[in-house]
Amino acid sequence: MEVGGIERLRSIKRAIRYCGLCSAERSSAARKLVAYLLATAREYHRMQLVQDRGQAS
Repeated sequence: MEVGGIERLRSIKRAIRYCGLCSAERSSAARKLVAYLLATAREYHRMQLVQDRGQAS
């Protein structure tokens, strides 16, 4: 990909955006989904820890 003068891309973030390697989508639904998935994974991990502690006793 031809970028032209590299000085116009002053940071890695700008270069990534210019090349189209990051999404411009910033919808709240996507954030809520990510938060839900993280919370679910966190809860699953907690349940595993409690279960492992119960078996160790």
